[in-house]
Amino acid sequence: MSLRIVSCGPGVTVQDLGRIGHRRHGISTAGAMDRLSLARANALVGNTPDEAAIEVTLATLIIEVTDAPICLGWAGPGFGATLDGAARPDHAACHLQPGQRLTLGPVRAGVFGYVAVAGGLDIDAQFGSRSVHQRTGIGGAPLSPGDVIPCRGNTPLPPLRFLRVPPRRSAPIRLLPGPQADLFAPDAMPTLLQQSFTIGRVFDRMGYRLDGPALAHRVPAGIVSDGVLPGTLQVTSDGRAIVLMRDCQTTGGYPKLATIITADLDRFAQHRAGDPVRFALTTRAAAIKAARDVEAEILSVPSTLQGIADWRDSGWLLSQNLIGGVHCAPGDDPPSFGP
Repeated sequence: MSLRIVSCGPGVTVQDLGRIGHRRHGISTAGAMDRLSLARANALVGNTPDEAAIEVTLATLIIEVTDAPICLGWAGPGFGATLDGAARPDHAACHLQPGQRLTLGPVRAGVFGYVAVAGGLDIDAQFGSRSVHQRTGIGGAPLSPGDVIPCRGNTPLPPLRFLRVPPRRSAPIRLLPGPQADLFAPDAMPTLLQQSFTIGRVFDRMGYRLDGPALAHRVPAGIVSDGVLPGTLQVTSDGRAIVLMRDCQTTGGYPKLATIITADLDRFAQHRAGDPVRFALTTRAAAIKAARDVEAEILSVPSTLQGIADWRDSGWLLSQNLIGGVHCAPGDDPPSFGP
């Protein structure tokens, strides 16, 4: 059982929730840029939230089922699909027969979309994860046309979709100050919080450059390299801000003015080049609570799946109780049943 990549843009990789616990050895975490969308794609096909899936960056992906029926689910902001010329909704799943091709994307309202396979991808884990880290090659290489991905497969669910996906918070991206906020000029943090910034044209899974006013250093910008993590907002010697993302290195020598809290990093990742972004400081206690809330939301995704069966699947349709009740509109005669 396998999938073949027919066509794809750059930056299409396999990702799960990443390599946890190896940063002290210099190994990047990697992992899905949008963990909630990954969880939704997995839920649509009956997988656990941490199962590896295909991460699509902006462009269209076309995949073909090679030798056995497969159930695929997809999720992401504005990430739809087309099967045999028929458009499929966002955040949905369907069954494919050998030889059928599914066209996914592009991602219309963000950057990253996810395609999950019922039962998961049959790929060996490296350091506890199947995530691809592009710069080191840990976990493999980005996918390209002609690649064949083995799949495990399982008993598929009926074709499902999310009837409604809650919109992302539009509130400012929350930050914690530091750890080197004291190395910046007094007006650096107010500038970050009060002035306009946009996502620059240079961004990838390792980092997002921000366009906006310079953030002045109080002392020369170079420091002895120390630990960094996804969400770190470091500032180069010319005052430009870079937010480190899932594929970031484990140490860095630029001063760090602030750090995006874990709960908001996925939301930040879905900003496109040119999108405005606003920041706000928060507290450590609020950051911990927000992180716990997001983890709870990810774990609850399967229970909130309010799917409907594909109405073209007559076998499943006939197996369901199609009428749950009859209601009489005001002013109408009550319905009559039987003689």
